[in-house]
Amino acid sequence: MVIGVAAILAFAVLFFLGSNWLQSTAYEIESSRIPASFDGYCIVQVSDLHKQRFGKNQIRLMRAIRNARPDLIAITGDLTYLGSWNAEDIEDLARPFMDIAPVYFVSGNHDVLTDDYPRLLDQLRGCGIQVLEGESTVISRGTESIVIAGIQDPGIFCHQEGPGRTIDRWKAALASLRDSLGGRYTVLLSHRPEYFTQYADLGFDLALSGHAHGGQIRLPFAGALYAPDQGWLPRYASGMHVRRETRMIVSRGLGNSWFPIRFLNRPELVVVRLRKLSN
Repeated sequence: MVIGVAAILAFAVLFFLGSNWLQSTAYEIESSRIPASFDGYCIVQVSDLHKQRFGKNQIRLMRAIRNARPDLIAITGDLTYLGSWNAEDIEDLARPFMDIAPVYFVSGNHDVLTDDYPRLLDQLRGCGIQVLEGESTVISRGTESIVIAGIQDPGIFCHQEGPGRTIDRWKAALASLRDSLGGRYTVLLSHRPEYFTQYADLGFDLALSGHAHGGQIRLPFAGALYAPDQGWLPRYASGMHVRRETRMIVSRGLGNSWFPIRFLNRPELVVVRLRKLSN
């Protein structure tokens, strides 16, 4: 009896920590294509918040972001849950972000579910966040620059135009985005990691993605159990992946969606630092 109660309590603690014990994971990305003036440039990635809270006014999340001292904050989708969002919540989150660093946003599958999606984007823009929907922006330091590019979630095409060749339309938009960028080092913000092959084939230097929630439940030695749009034992659930010259970092995300439990899978804030690699 005592052992059973202890086991239940132990699992309860693990489940609680799995959703609330925030972890920052640092990556260094080396490339000879990174301009010298961007050596040490820091990007903090916020993904799949799903309305999760880390203390009053997101104090623990904001503290972790500030401690990273980012040059840029990238939100890679799913601030909302099933398209549900509150204008005050978005503003309470967005304003502190903007006090730390410039913020860029791409949509996730939950974000595009709402009929108020255009209003969501308008509110983010009103807070000073730059929304990237098949768009890019040049970040300059002196005479050198890199590009931050973003592609909206493919679900937006189905939502706007109905089912059909949704992914084909999205891939065409992604290719068009890549064609517009020129030769600068490019960081792509895209919610979906399962399209890593497309990111690599198009020659993006670095992709930041989320969506997989780290597999939600992670098993010792086996890793992620299940991820949406990848199925069981997903390949791209977390960490860094390499295909030719392209790197992709997949955030485990910060919140939960329809399955409200994380196991051995703490919410994750990703901190990326660019490093100039000498030729």
